[in-house]
Amino acid sequence: MASDSAAWRRFTLVAIGASLTSNDASKIHKNNVKPTVWGEYNEHPDVRARSEVEINQWMKHNEVTMKGDNVPRPAFNFEESSLDTLIINKLTNSYDDPTVIQSVSWPIALSGRDMISVAQTGSGKTLAFILPGIMHATKQGKCVYGEGPSVVVLVPTRELAQQVESVSKSFCSLMGVRCLCVYGGSARMVQSRNLVKGVDVLVATPGRLNDFLYANVIDLKRCSYLVLDEADRMLDMGFEPQIRTIISTISCARQTLMFSATWPDDVRSLAHNYQNDPIFVNVGSLKLAANPNIIQNILVITEKEKEKRLLELLCQLNSTYTFKIFPNSINPGLGWPTSLLMLSIPGLASNEICVNVGDEE
Repeated sequence: MASDSAAWRRFTLVAIGASLTSNDASKIHKNNVKPTVWGEYNEHPDVRARSEVEINQWMKHNEVTMKGDNVPRPAFNFEESSLDTLIINKLTNSYDDPTVIQSVSWPIALSGRDMISVAQTGSGKTLAFILPGIMHATKQGKCVYGEGPSVVVLVPTRELAQQVESVSKSFCSLMGVRCLCVYGGSARMVQSRNLVKGVDVLVATPGRLNDFLYANVIDLKRCSYLVLDEADRMLDMGFEPQIRTIISTISCARQTLMFSATWPDDVRSLAHNYQNDPIFVNVGSLKLAANPNIIQNILVITEKEKEKRLLELLCQLNSTYTFKIFPNSINPGLGWPTSLLMLSIPGLASNEICVNVGDEE
């Protein structure tokens, strides 16, 4: 595997160089890094006028704890968020109110502060970090050919990378910001060609981004807004060396946001090493717990019953649902491949079912 990876890196450099004109090739990573433009957070008048008693009651009701110096007040609705008007209008048309993590995160992120956020999965954290990131990217000017991103979001898995990209894309398009997603299990050459064209917001898994940095496909000199999403999970998966390598290539003059479901010692150490005077935000318990909004059913069955019971469950559910299946491996003898499931469930579209198997990323 190591030799294959090294061979790809050599091939990438040759292939990309061969596909560009001499003028184009000279532009890659030769651009002068523009100074970072830091926006000024303008607190909404309603937020400024709100009493401490009302804020404390809201925080107690929503189990919110915030620690740090000069912590910005939460925004109770979209209009108070100080996001761009286009973004606010889109949010208002799509949702009723911000989630708790969004209410507390937007003012902190927009003020340029580092943040540690401990909240359960499914709390709406993607919009909590990506919308201020998009606002930051718009202030840096549109990317040009060969420029690296001003915003980088690191996530542990391909599936989460795709999810973050899916949530982000319409907002990026709305604001004229170019968003790309790179992860393992997909064609490297296609991703590398897209990166060379320039990118404003990059969502990536640590392993794949490290590959591109090593191959000199991209640099992160322009990055000034860094997000570590599901930091605890990335460390559990052994990505700490890659994360440290990636951060070492980014300027210290950056804003760093960390989101985690738990707050173990290794995550604390990472925050201590790479954040500057962060604000700590916790929603709910610091202990790992399942999201109460997600119903979980456990069936105890024999190995032989697995395939039959799976197909029965899928047939019982409405076809408008999207299904995700997490086997240990895909073995044609066990009937796990998506194609076999399609044969057993007539009318089920290919985009309604996803069989996820772990990869090296």
